[in-house]
Amino acid sequence: MIVFYGDRTSRARRDPSMIPNNTVRAQRAYAARLSTRFGLPVIIVARPGTYGSSGNHFHRRQAAEFLALNGALDAIRKRHRIGRFVLVGQSGGATAAAALLTLGRTDISCAVLTSGAYALVERAEFLRRQNGLPSRPGRDETGLRNPYDPLAYVSGIAPDKNRLIIVIGSPEDRLTPFRFQKEFADAVEARGHRVRLTEHAAPPPLHHVLTGVGLRTAAQCATGGRGRGATVETLSGRSQIVPSKAPRGPNGQIRNILSATAL
Repeated sequence: MIVFYGDRTSRARRDPSMIPNNTVRAQRAYAARLSTRFGLPVIIVARPGTYGSSGNHFHRRQAAEFLALNGALDAIRKRHRIGRFVLVGQSGGATAAAALLTLGRTDISCAVLTSGAYALVERAEFLRRQNGLPSRPGRDETGLRNPYDPLAYVSGIAPDKNRLIIVIGSPEDRLTPFRFQKEFADAVEARGHRVRLTEHAAPPPLHHVLTGVGLRTAAQCATGGRGRGATVETLSGRSQIVPSKAPRGPNGQIRNILSATAL
């Protein structure tokens, strides 16, 4: 299960030492907790410019961000010999996961997108009106032109009758309007892909954060609702999550372990 966080602009100008959980240890510990909770291997992939990933977070939602993440998944798949991914993202992380789908990946078995941002230029104008700011036609919320909008590239999603795309949002969302999430889901469905659109309440005042819902849904999607398929084993004092049929050596040791990791 690959986890993408939402935007971190409120923290981007802080000293790195003042950003909560901004260490490898903290991120690995969180990934390990998720692995233990859901019984799945979990990898947290930091978007460019966040949590030690190189890049400029103020340039998010440009094509370069998503191409970098696409390359990261390629490297992770090769390193750990992964067959298929389950993607889950909240807000900007959902947009990132959606973008990866549009880049034609064929190794995604399920994608859970909570409170994602689509129709990026139109959304940016909506937010400016909502906040009493002047119009900036043609520019994303970042102020940059030509954002990579997954809605505009749904034709790039590879056919896969076994893959499920789940879009979850609150109709009251004040940051990523639900109508744009529905527009994305409808566009994906119109091209013959399996997609499920779900309304879910989110806490006020922004009605935006659905991180927990997304994680639970992704875990259910990965396991078919059974919560099985992985076991927890302890090696060298570290808790590892490994497939229940992981290859083992002659003395029972596990080979090619995929640990709960944060990158």
